[in-house]
Amino acid sequence: SFIFLSLLIDIKIKYSIYKDITKDILNRFLNTRWQFYSEISHGKILNTINSEINKVANSLGDFTTQIALVLKFFIYIFVPLIINPTITLMTIFIVLIISTPFLYLNKIGYALGKTNVKTANISFGVFNETLQAVKIIIGFGEQKKSIKRALKVISDHLNVTIKSQIIETGITNSFHPISILAASISLIIVYNSSIPLSELAAVFWSLLACLPLMGGIISKNYSISNFLPSYEQLNKLKNKAT
Repeated sequence: SFIFLSLLIDIKIKYSIYKDITKDILNRFLNTRWQFYSEISHGKILNTINSEINKVANSLGDFTTQIALVLKFFIYIFVPLIINPTITLMTIFIVLIISTPFLYLNKIGYALGKTNVKTANISFGVFNETLQAVKIIIGFGEQKKSIKRALKVISDHLNVTIKSQIIETGITNSFHPISILAASISLIIVYNSSIPLSELAAVFWSLLACLPLMGGIISKNYSISNFLPSYEQLNKLKNKAT
């Protein structure tokens, strides 16, 4: 019931943010000078309203989830720290070393996010142009050419989206085996010491419960980096429409 309540609150916050941002951007777009629409492509405007606002709302939700994961991690790590601080700190250190390359994925996430926004702008622009010129397209028999053009921009956009999702899923799923490996290395190092076997087992299972949370934290951090270009475009359009 607690998980369901948390999920419900998270969904309500997300869509409340989405509604507020949409209201603000529409108010700005409908009260700006006419010159704004000659300077900004319709594809960028349509994509921002239809897609990027939702991404921004999702990223803000990810930010609150990340804070919750950090707090949860510190609560979970308290138990193994009390049982055996040496093994616990050693395991965390090993996890941090192994997971260092994941930190560089933020730059990749940001770059993919920027390309994702760009290809989405182009896609919406092509669809807008196609619908506006639909009578001419049908009249001159240009249907196949128009469909081919639309499929090309959709394909470009989906390729970037798929890459982003694969990386994010990979980060989340790879942390469980990393946790097992780090905990195992720590236990092997201290195996010949005088630490009771029951204590080692308790620390091992406690670490397996909390270390995957680090994967969730890094995954959400990547997700925020990936959605940052959406916020930048939204902010630029808001300032431009002022």
